[in-house]
Amino acid sequence: MNTYLSERYLVPVLFLALFVMLFILGYLSEGSFGGADSYVHFRISRYAFKYPELFLDHWGKPLFTILSSPFSQFGYSGIKVFNILAGLLTAFYSYKIAIELKLRNAYLVIFFVSFTPIYLIIHLTGLTEILFSLVLVLSVYLLIKERHIAAAIMLSLLPFARAEGLILLPIFMLAFLLDRKLRALPYMFVGFVVFGFLGWIVLGDFLWYINRFPYTGASSIYGSGDLSFFLMSYEKTVGKSLGSLFVLGGVFALYEFVINRGVNKSKTFYAVLFLLCLPLLYLALHSVLWWKGIGGSLGLLRVLAGVSPLAAILSLKGINLILDKIEPYRLIKYSAIIIVLVYVIKTPFNIYTLPWQWGQPEKLVKEAGLWLQNTGHANEMIYYYDPFFCHVLELDPFDKSVVQEKLSNIEHPEEGVAKNSIVLWDAHFGPNEGRMPLGRLLANPNFELLIKFVPETPLQVLGGYDYEIYVFQKIN
Repeated sequence: MNTYLSERYLVPVLFLALFVMLFILGYLSEGSFGGADSYVHFRISRYAFKYPELFLDHWGKPLFTILSSPFSQFGYSGIKVFNILAGLLTAFYSYKIAIELKLRNAYLVIFFVSFTPIYLIIHLTGLTEILFSLVLVLSVYLLIKERHIAAAIMLSLLPFARAEGLILLPIFMLAFLLDRKLRALPYMFVGFVVFGFLGWIVLGDFLWYINRFPYTGASSIYGSGDLSFFLMSYEKTVGKSLGSLFVLGGVFALYEFVINRGVNKSKTFYAVLFLLCLPLLYLALHSVLWWKGIGGSLGLLRVLAGVSPLAAILSLKGINLILDKIEPYRLIKYSAIIIVLVYVIKTPFNIYTLPWQWGQPEKLVKEAGLWLQNTGHANEMIYYYDPFFCHVLELDPFDKSVVQEKLSNIEHPEEGVAKNSIVLWDAHFGPNEGRMPLGRLLANPNFELLIKFVPETPLQVLGGYDYEIYVFQKIN
């Protein structure tokens, strides 16, 4: 049986097996990688039909909210299924790109994409990086297929999947210019025009994407870090094996591009521009943002999942370089493939505890939530800082008559707060995003401390604070 026929039957079975595996992992996982961000994306997605302006919530990522909202109506498990399907689609089109680039052993890309450590774990969350990667991979696929206008329209949606798309668009504009496909360039603004009109209708602002851009500053909250942080953390993002193969594939792609040893130059150009330059530019962008403490960067490694599928395709080029050397020795070749696959598949399970378990903060929030329900305080007006509280208490976070995020007056927290209202202060979000010092509530005669929750094992969080939860009640 030839390779084409083998893959024709292998690939569908492989995707079915991956879906079953990811679904089981998602079902068995208690919590979610990504912390509060994952739950905030979920709640925006879930309540968007009730509050239509949420479809254009900048932080929530409009494209993600629109596409995931039908799934979110089935609860948090629904948004996990959405990300699983989006991730598998990304792996499929990465496989198709490998075929278009005439890379041998293209089926390996499916494993490389799906088992990239940071990518696998995000399947089980409500985070947005996987959808971003899908739009990016689809755009590259359409370009390689020379469907330039369709690619331009797809690219116009990239900034609405994640804001980093703005930085990547010039790379694609360069590709259109070098390929003399100038007719496609205007279509790169389709997304901005469509979402602009939606913003004009819903928000009364055609330029809402610019005027409501949320990623400014935040260095005073999140700080900054070393320029090489993301690069040096490659073991947690792509792993040693895929990282090494990416470097090898990148060097070889550059060599082919320069020497052009009988290789189709346009295909080599795409391999270098999209599979090498895009991931490196993305890495450089987030490295600088974290180094300078700008753009709301918290130094989160998960952002690299947005380009990891492209890096995985280049990793295939790297392993093919090795396999070509041992091609005459079939047994050795297939043994090498099996060894690499075993290592690639087991790597994310060595890095992350799967199925995902509750972290100490989530356990404490659940404990506090149970106490509130058992004592009847969950029925009072609630002010919270950690978004996970709404998830635990099953509250509509956008119904201001029952719950509100943060006390509105930092200097005088009692102002505007009704008697008997409950304030849930936690050491992560309270003093950082909420900018509410614990001492200000403890010293305020209008609030009474009802109970405090402390983790079994001391835990330091953002800002060097010891993680604790304090439950206050407004008494005056």
